[in-house]
Formats: sequence, C-alpha cells, structure tokens
Amino acid sequence: MTRMNAMPVREQETHILLVEDDPADARLIEIYLEESGFGDWSIDRAQSIQEALDQLSEQDYAIVLLDLTLPDGTGPENIRRIKAEFPDQNVVVLTGFDERVFGLEAVQQGAQDFLVKGDYDENSLAKTLRFSIERQNFIRRLEETQKIARIGSWEFHPDTGRLLLSDQVLALTKPDDSEVKDGLPSVELNHLLRRIHRIALSGREVNLDTRIKISGNGERYFHVQCQLTRASNNEEVVQGILQDVTDRYQTEEMRKARDLARKSTEIREQFIASISHEMRTPMNAIMGLSNVILTSDGVKGEQKQMVQAIRDASDILLGIVNDILDFSSIQAGKIQFREDPFSLRSVCRNLEQILATKVSDKGLFWKMHIDDQVPDQLIGDKLRMSQILFNLLGNAIKFTESGQVALYIELIERDRQRVRLTFRIEDTGIGIPEEAQMSIFEDFNRVKYQNKTYEGTGLGLAITRQLVELQQGRIWLESQVGIGTTFFVDLGFTVESAYKNGHIIPDATLTSEGAFRGTILVVEDHKMNQLVARKTLERQWPDIHILMAEHGQIALDLLERHHVDLVLMDLQMPVMDGYQATSLIRRHPLPRIRQVPVLAMTANAYVSQDTQLHEKGFTDFVLKPFEPEQLFARILQYAPIKSISI
Repeated sequence: MTRMNAMPVREQETHILLVEDDPADARLIEIYLEESGFGDWSIDRAQSIQEALDQLSEQDYAIVLLDLTLPDGTGPENIRRIKAEFPDQNVVVLTGFDERVFGLEAVQQGAQDFLVKGDYDENSLAKTLRFSIERQNFIRRLEETQKIARIGSWEFHPDTGRLLLSDQVLALTKPDDSEVKDGLPSVELNHLLRRIHRIALSGREVNLDTRIKISGNGERYFHVQCQLTRASNNEEVVQGILQDVTDRYQTEEMRKARDLARKSTEIREQFIASISHEMRTPMNAIMGLSNVILTSDGVKGEQKQMVQAIRDASDILLGIVNDILDFSSIQAGKIQFREDPFSLRSVCRNLEQILATKVSDKGLFWKMHIDDQVPDQLIGDKLRMSQILFNLLGNAIKFTESGQVALYIELIERDRQRVRLTFRIEDTGIGIPEEAQMSIFEDFNRVKYQNKTYEGTGLGLAITRQLVELQQGRIWLESQVGIGTTFFVDLGFTVESAYKNGHIIPDATLTSEGAFRGTILVVEDHKMNQLVARKTLERQWPDIHILMAEHGQIALDLLERHHVDLVLMDLQMPVMDGYQATSLIRRHPLPRIRQVPVLAMTANAYVSQDTQLHEKGFTDFVLKPFEPEQLFARILQYAPIKSISI
C-alpha cells in the first residue's frame, strides 16, 4: 500500500482509496486533485482488488477510485467483488477510452459513476468526486429516514428464487435482543413473504396490514405493499416494502408516525426531482443526436432502424420519468391549475403537429373535428388540457396497429360565462377487455393483451383521471376487444371575451416554418448538449450563426462583442448560472442586449412552476430533452422578424 497526502490530515479530511496499478495514472490523479481545489484529502493506493478489499476492511473511505484493469481482475467483475463485501461503498470506476462500455456496465453493477482515462481534467475529476460523495450522503440520509420511519424493502426474483432483504426488514422482524447475522428471514417472516409473493405473482397489487408474532417481542403490526414489476432485462421481479405500524394502534404514537411519513415524503420528492433532472440531461443528448443522425442522408437501412430504436426507447424512458414526476406531484397535492386565455384550436393544431410523426410512422389515418359551436377563445389551464389529450391520443396511437385515430370536440352546455366541452378520442385499436375496464384508471395498472404487456409505467391513465377530476371534470370509456376504444372527457372552461379591433385575439400557434438567418448564443456547460444544439440548429438552418458559451459570464462577454438575435440559456452552470446571467442581461445599459429574447433550456420538469423564470426576465422556456420542431417553433416565435425569411 502506498499513501499520498496533499496536506496535513485534518478532522474533515476526505479519505480516498485509489485502486490503480499504473504509477503514472495514479500520479496524474494526485496532480489533478492538487490543482482542482478539491479540499482537504488524502489518498491510500492499492494495486490489486485483493489489496483494496484488505484496505476497505481496515478503514472507511468516502470514495473508491477503481481501475477496471488490474492484475487480479478485469472489467465489471472488479466492481462486483467490492460490492459483494462492501455493498454501501461509494465507487467511481476508471476505464480506458476503448472500454467505455465496461464503465456503463459497472454503473449498472452499483458504481456511482465512471471516468474515461485521457478524457477528463482536474475540474471534471473534482466535479465527479463531489457529486458522487454528495449523492452517496443523500442516499444514506434517505436510508436513515427509512430507519426512523421503520420501513424496510425487499426484492424476490421468481425465475431464480433469489430473495434480497434489506437490513431494516430483518431488523424489524428479528426476535428481541438478537442480532441480524445471516441475512435470512425468520420463520414467521418467511411464511408472510411466501403468501405475499403468491398474490403478487397472480398480477394483483398487495396493500395490506398484517401482524407477526416475534419471539420475545410480542405481536408487531406491519403495513405491506408489494407488486410485480419488470427489470430492464424483462425479468419479472416482485418488489415490496414493509413498515412497522404497531404504534398506529396508540393515539399518541399515530401523530409521530404521521410526522415521520411527511418527512419521508418530502425526501422522496427531493430524490425523485433530483434523479429526474440527472436522467433528463443525458437523455437530451441521446434523443438530440438520434434526431440529427436520423435526418442525415448517409444513414439508411439497418443503421437507421437501430438509431430509430434508440430514439423510440428514449421516448419511452422520457414518458416514464414524466409519469413519475406528475404522479408524485398529484400524490403530494402540489398540482396547481392556471386560469389563462388561450385558443382551443391553436392548442389542438400544436398537438396534431407533435403527434404527426407517430401517426405517420404507424401508417394510421388521423382525423380531428372541432364543432363550429365550440368557442375558440377560452380561459383555463391549456398545458393540463394538452397533457390530458396528449396522454389519451398517445395511448390511442400506441394501441392501434391499423386504421384510424380521431379527436372530436363538441359543445354540451353553455351560458354567458361558462362552457362544458366533451373531448372524444377514438381509435380502431386492440380494445380493452370488459373485465379490465373497471380498473383501467387505477395506479400502475397495465392491461395484458394476448399475453403481451405494452411498455410504460401504468400511470398515464391514472394521472389523466386525476387531472380531469381535480378540474371538476369527468372521464369514461367505451371499448370492444378487436374493434377499438373511445375515451370521453367532460371539462368546463370560462369563455374568453377579449376582442381587439372587433376580432378575437388569436393564441400564438407554434410553427417551425421559416428560415432563421441570424445569430443564436447557446449558453450550456454540458459538452454533449452543446453538440446536440449545434447539430440540430445547423441541420435545420444552414445559414445560422451559432456562438457557444460554457457559463453566464462568457455569455455576457460574447453579447457585448457580437450582435445576437436570441439566447438559449441553460439554468444550472458553474461560475454564473442562467438565472444570474439573464438578470444581468435585463439590467444591461445597452438596449440591444437588454432586449434580446432569452429562452431557458432546462431539464427541470417543474420549470412551468418556477417563478424565478419570470422574475429574472426569461422570455420563455424549452424543456430538455426537446423535440426539434418545438425548439424551432419557439425560436421563430420570439426571434426578431429581420432574422427570419419565409
């Protein structure tokens, strides 16, 4: 073992274990850490996996930097060996450029992140280390919160019979004054899990209270939730949680349990929001580059099919992330509905444009009809209305292999200030079995059809139902297997009576028609997202001029040296973030800078609720990962007319 110290050991020192047999690579990491301003740190070095395991058994480390090529192990097997003995250890793997796939697989095996040798510098090294330590600390706080709330979790793999129990499950069900040693359930817990697994494997969700007799600890009451899910490799997995709720049977303790549940919910929301942001950022690169490749002339045949498969898989993953976020917001009671004027027909045309590619790819016939009696100018939450229709139309397209998908809007009731409309979504798809129609709007409900389960979380219709009912609306359906399905949505709106020069003020219709010939400043610190933005814009508009800035300070410098027609601004960046930069732009003494349109580009799915966007002076926002057509339409909507030609 070799020890390297950057400075005298202090109480708050960060201990790092570097598992690396190449002295040159080890020295480079030490130099990078010295130059990065990472803080107080010390490194212990091991040159093999076995030496690393010995070190980990003797001392706690904040992080392990693990080379994937060592004398006694190569590839993801290295991370598996460490995780087998130290499952909670924070690990970042080091891999060669040609072995990047090993790094991705290591992350799947439990590593926090990976770094490609020769592809990082002192700043990216320090950033990765800080993020992995912060994320590990967050997970530990979450586990501590679950321990306080007396919650444990488990997984059961029916194909192999493998049962994975968290320490908290064993601790909650062990006899009094005994220790958890062998990781095996007690006889009573084993009987309970067998019964629950039979229910879950039959396709039913388990949500019940039960009791277990624990030797020396009397009867304890537990709340159990469990359901059958599928892993990324399509393997069936039974996942469940178990919470000790014995204290609920005592009035005083019920209040404590409620407080703990609230705190656990807050942490869960923070965790979901953080993870969703981290997922959406790389997804923007995947989806953006897929779109660029698909529009390239040289990509044909099998290659184009594979890229399209990547794009489709990204769409599914994005849908899952959005469903989880919306479901979490609804469960927490944080959904707010706006009352703004909008054009109903413009919203529907925008939806039609967004869904056009999916309809065309499946060779379906599309029809939309809005009754002449339906007023165009309404007041309500157009984003939530769009979400409801997008969910239902997206489902209709997904479950229809041939024929037609249609949207009809009719007036059913009207007085001087209010109207009630019926939205009818029809398809000629597979239909829904009668026995499944009663539960189709329940959470996590996924109907099997002829032994086939379609992708998704099973949350889309549950979210749609709650969005409708929270607006005092109604949703129902009619369906026949093999014939098709019709969903009905009944919603009320206030009638907009604002006129200008005797005519109704139209809502802006998003369109990507037109050529942009001006200059756009892209402010983005993520290299891959810079590439996505540049390639996407240049492919659409060859005459465009693009400036790049890695943070807000560089952006301000470029704005003073160049004439810029529009700014695409990321929100989270080093040195100066997007909020600070936009606030300074709006206070700049030069009118051409002060008045430039600034569109926020963010992976924050709650951006529409972000009051800072308006306060700091953003013109509008584009949510990452973005659809190219939506980005183009936003640019043309806000760019100066002189920079656009038709």
